[in-house]
Amino acid sequence: MFIIDLLITAVVIVSAWSAGRLITNALNIRTESRVMDLVLSLGLGVGIFVYLQMICGFVGWFSALQAWLTLICMSVLGVFGFISYKPIIKFEQVSKLIPSSSLDRLILLGILVLSILYLLVALAPTLDGDSLAGYLVVARDFAKEGRIFSATYAYTNLFPANGQLIAALGFSLKGQIVAQLLTVWFMGVLGALGLYSLGTKLFNSRISLIGVLAWYSMASVAVLSASVKVDLAWAAFEIISILAFTQWYFAGRKQRDSRWLLITGLFLGVAFGIKHATTFTAILLAIALTYRLYSDNNMSLKAWSISFSSIVLFALPGLVWVIRSLVISGSLGFAGSDLAGETGFSGLFIYLWDMSMLGNSNSIEGPNGKSIGPIFLSILPCVILLKNVDNKVWHVSLYSLSMLLISFFVVQRARHILPALGLMSLIAGYVIHRLSVSSPKIGSLIITLVLAASLVATATWTYKNFVSIETVQRSLNIIDDREYFTRNLENFNRYPSWEIIRASNDLISEQAVIASPGASNGFYLNRPLLSFAQTEKEYAVSSGFVEILKQNDVTHVYINEFVVNERGHELAWLVNEGFQDQYLLEIICSRGQCLYELR
Repeated sequence: MFIIDLLITAVVIVSAWSAGRLITNALNIRTESRVMDLVLSLGLGVGIFVYLQMICGFVGWFSALQAWLTLICMSVLGVFGFISYKPIIKFEQVSKLIPSSSLDRLILLGILVLSILYLLVALAPTLDGDSLAGYLVVARDFAKEGRIFSATYAYTNLFPANGQLIAALGFSLKGQIVAQLLTVWFMGVLGALGLYSLGTKLFNSRISLIGVLAWYSMASVAVLSASVKVDLAWAAFEIISILAFTQWYFAGRKQRDSRWLLITGLFLGVAFGIKHATTFTAILLAIALTYRLYSDNNMSLKAWSISFSSIVLFALPGLVWVIRSLVISGSLGFAGSDLAGETGFSGLFIYLWDMSMLGNSNSIEGPNGKSIGPIFLSILPCVILLKNVDNKVWHVSLYSLSMLLISFFVVQRARHILPALGLMSLIAGYVIHRLSVSSPKIGSLIITLVLAASLVATATWTYKNFVSIETVQRSLNIIDDREYFTRNLENFNRYPSWEIIRASNDLISEQAVIASPGASNGFYLNRPLLSFAQTEKEYAVSSGFVEILKQNDVTHVYINEFVVNERGHELAWLVNEGFQDQYLLEIICSRGQCLYELR
């Protein structure tokens, strides 16, 4: 069982909250609810962890000792937060957080069930390709090397690494499972709490609960919960930054507090250090800030300077990764602009249909990253039929639609607009709530049917395409790693099979280096895996390729016939008997996958 992993994760969460609470006390921040207070404290605490990890990583201080000392120091500091806050937990206070309505309780129960399921998924070793080829391997190697370095073998090398720093903390404290729990499960919960706080700030708790359930039950969120991608962490910090901004934006002119802009900037900085897509949110918030100052007739140079500098100065640390990318490669490290699939006016509707109806195999990404369920397509258009719509709805809708259009022209993937989908979920919750108010019985039935349909569709798709029963069985320790990988890797043809993993990890020499022509995934190999995509044509003769392998200290070669056949004639020479007899010595072959020793 993963009891120790769960306990360590709990310690990190409590430490983050207590340290974050110290900051909110120091800034004398007052919020409308205990949930919002919790969200801000957790977010600030995680932000501290990220920046401490960043400093230690660049200095070269990553270690288990450093991770535990950081945790202990933050916990000690957090004691002062407890003392100043004087928390007294009473049953009456806890009971206020439980909805009085049976329907609201049912929705809350659905959210809690999803959270438990995602927890179970996060307790099993991930099989997500992007995680294993990029995000997770970089975090692991940061922790192993004790520093932040240029991991040229990972496609995420030049990406912002705040998300990997959270995972690296998990690796330093214990290992992969803690890294997964912190990066994915905890960040998903934090995002859901942030979305709930935002919904209660803008509307009410009923709308918030519906919105959170709609967002949290999306297939995209379910898939991300089975990965170690950074999108859930990014979404959490973007949502909290929007939450902080609304505290300033929707306050009365005389009640606006610039401290909320400081907090907005801090969370934007953390988010930008996770994903460059935060740039678009920052631009939209800047436009909203300018509009608010203009509408207040407060466009003086002083007001403008204080407002914008408050955000910009605290967001600047997020630019560290851009500077790093410029130093290493001369580029900004931006990626994804070539992932726009559908084009034209009709393409927009195809894109929306694909996302809503769980995608199709012919889309730019397939169903994996696009699926958001039918709730948005079926509910959101109804907003135009409502009378006396809350003005805040149009503000939220404008942001969401802007991000949707940006994603259509830049990156057509649902996970790249995850925060905007959260706000769209609140709008869907608003529409459903209004319908239920006008006709309580029919409205309650609509809520139940729509959400149930969304949950069933999401659950069916997720189970069919990504999360297997073996995942939960491994989480509960019903099966071991051998059985888990043996059963699941059959569905991932590009990955080394369990037989290959075992043979590789049993190699006598710790200095063994494995080459994998065709860029196969080797995270679970306990030996370095170098991916070479070069072809024989590029080297003129196969001996040239072998020479390159020797120059990189390669001792073994892994060949996957599925990858070779997928690439066609480019790699066909790798399975040529003459080439193999001359240069390779077979160690093991299983189901079209072979591990060779380089002669």
